[in-house]
Amino acid sequence: MNKIYPSTLVALLALQMAGCNPPASTQPTTSKWYQTEAKIESATELSDAMYAYSLSYPATASTAVNEAGAPIVGPIVQNVFGLTYLPKTGQTLTIEYRTDEPLLYRIVRPWGNADQAAAVAGVYTYGHEVEAFMPCNLDKDYWITGQGAVLNTLKEASLAKSKQLKKPYQGIYAELRLALLPEAEDGFAADYDGVVEALEVKTWANDIPEDCLTAASANSKPATPAIDEHSSRNSLDWNGYYFGSIPCASCPQIDRWLELKQLGESTKVELFDIYRGSDELVAELSATADWTKDGGSIVIPDNDSKPLRFLVGESALMQYAEGEAPVAQYRLHKMLHYSDDKMAVFTDRSHLLGLHGNGEFEVVVNYKTQRQTEVKSARMQVTVDCGQGTYTTAKTIGYSGLFASGSMVQKTDTNHVTHPLTDKTALAMTALEACN
Repeated sequence: MNKIYPSTLVALLALQMAGCNPPASTQPTTSKWYQTEAKIESATELSDAMYAYSLSYPATASTAVNEAGAPIVGPIVQNVFGLTYLPKTGQTLTIEYRTDEPLLYRIVRPWGNADQAAAVAGVYTYGHEVEAFMPCNLDKDYWITGQGAVLNTLKEASLAKSKQLKKPYQGIYAELRLALLPEAEDGFAADYDGVVEALEVKTWANDIPEDCLTAASANSKPATPAIDEHSSRNSLDWNGYYFGSIPCASCPQIDRWLELKQLGESTKVELFDIYRGSDELVAELSATADWTKDGGSIVIPDNDSKPLRFLVGESALMQYAEGEAPVAQYRLHKMLHYSDDKMAVFTDRSHLLGLHGNGEFEVVVNYKTQRQTEVKSARMQVTVDCGQGTYTTAKTIGYSGLFASGSMVQKTDTNHVTHPLTDKTALAMTALEACN
């Protein structure tokens, strides 16, 4: 790093996040999802038995434009992290993307997408080299994966039923909340129609209802359109701010903020590491990043240590360990960022999407004009009510450094001020994202 010094940061230029621009109107809008076919172009084994894959899809129905005003129609290529198995390359997935922000997508589930909380009824079976789930009235048999806390009860019930009947592989009835994953390339999962992840068990029973029967599906898979290959560099909206808490050998954790921005032909990087602990330190690095030949990673030179390399993925960066492979513990998520003449606001977009139009979320604020001499940033609790068209600022904690670093210098617990979502402020624009 170029500089290390206690409890302070160099001020950032507050820039609008590049890429898919928000609607010009500040009124809440209804987002539309458009269905298309996506293709897994490549798959990579990461460290810690984790895998990543590259997913490409056209976005011909997109209404989004980039900073230059040009329409974003794809093909879009995204690097997706987090699988515990190797996905099959060349396979197609039916997906839906948001027409106003085509980088946001979801895999279409054959059992329906109307309600994220809806459960899928089916038969769960566990045994030697078998862990399967067959939805009722759907001619599909899926390999199922999930956290032990979710599936252990079903495993024990299936094994107990097999022991009682003295026959292996006895299924039980279960209603599960599922996520559809890509098909596997090898292993036991490759012998199934697909892979699903169990997110939650709603209910289960030893006896399988008579109406839970499999039937041949009348629908066939749609044809796969040809999609040209593109790299992360020229397909993803990677401009913006990223944040993650990463391991630290000499402190509880490092809160890492990283800004990527395209300036002409150069990719500029501003890196801020906040070493949390009793003796808080802040490290700053400003540099020009180089892209790898395949356009999938950036390399950041550091005069004081080895270069930093990051895999550029779908709204995320993942750092390589000693240049060998990306490490999941060093993952940075892209932050939602809005700015006005008084402050720059940062928050996790996924938290807003989970509010469904009503609830509380946290933002980190960097002040451009200091409210008090010693206050440079704050953590703020914000409550949004899309039905009423308002947002409310509640608990606010001020800090002496940027990005909520340094010492706490101000705390307000009763500042419950309600504002309309039509305000032309960074906070209003951030809260409005929960309504889209």
